[in-house]
Amino acid sequence: MGYHDSSVSFASAGGQDWDAAFAVYREALFDDIERNFGWDENDQRQRFMESYPASSLFWCLRRGRKVALLSMRPWEDGAHLHLLLVLPAFQGYGLGQQILRQICSEMFAKGGSLFMSCFRDNPRVVKFWRRMGARVVDEDGPFFLMKLKAEV
Repeated sequence: MGYHDSSVSFASAGGQDWDAAFAVYREALFDDIERNFGWDENDQRQRFMESYPASSLFWCLRRGRKVALLSMRPWEDGAHLHLLLVLPAFQGYGLGQQILRQICSEMFAKGGSLFMSCFRDNPRVVKFWRRMGARVVDEDGPFFLMKLKAEV
C-alpha cells in the first residue's frame, strides 16, 4: 500500500501479526457481532482468516506505533474498506479522518470510489462515515454499504 505522509504510514499486518490483528478486531467489533450474530471465538477466528487475507491487512502507524488496523481490497470502480479500526487509546484525535483522507486522496486521484460497510445499529460509526461524506447505497441485514465519491 503506497499511502503515507509524515504522520501516518502503513505496514502489512498479515503473517506473524495475525494474532495481534485479530485481537484488535475482537476488541473493536465484539459488541456489534455479539449483538447481531452472537460471538463464537472459534467461528470468528475462522471468519477473520477467510474474510481478511494477509494481503488486505495493514497497520496504520504514527511515529512508529500501531494506532489502527485496516483492511482494504479492490472492488467495483475503486476499493472496499472492510475495516478501519482505530485503537481505543488513539480514538478522538482525528486519526480515523486522517487515515481516510490519505486513502481517499490516492483513490480519487485514480478516479475511483471508496466503499465501506458498517453495522447499521452502531450510530457512532454511521455518524463518522456520514460526517466524512459517505452515503448509504445498499442495506444487507445488519449492515449498511456506504460509498464515498468525492474528496473528503
